[in-house]
Amino acid sequence: MFYEFNCNNFQTAGELANKVSEVHKQLFPNATLKTQCAKFEEEYEEYKQAQGIEALEELADLFIVACGIYNFNKAIGTLIYSNIVKKLQTDLEAFKAFKEAVCEKMNKNQKRVWAEIETGYYKHESNNIN
Repeated sequence: MFYEFNCNNFQTAGELANKVSEVHKQLFPNATLKTQCAKFEEEYEEYKQAQGIEALEELADLFIVACGIYNFNKAIGTLIYSNIVKKLQTDLEAFKAFKEAVCEKMNKNQKRVWAEIETGYYKHESNNIN
């Protein structure tokens, strides 16, 4: 299954989060709340080190993992992804750039080959699409 993400199809962060969560379930079928929280920590460390456009891409990663958390705990997932986009939604250009980053990353993720390196924890293989 490949769903072509297009940022123009999503007016709100909630709409985008619902679709990301749906695709996330298919990409990472053995993920758990514990492994998604561990992945969120990993992505958060990358975000703290990022600057400029890279920071926006890392923020998109955090949003995607928050959508994975949503699949296991709707309250926590919603709280996290809502806080990620809270300030962005007041700036239409920033929110559009963010949606584009999420859509680009989800399209890229669907093309990657994923290895389950431990139960429920995935890493993309480095010899394919980065």
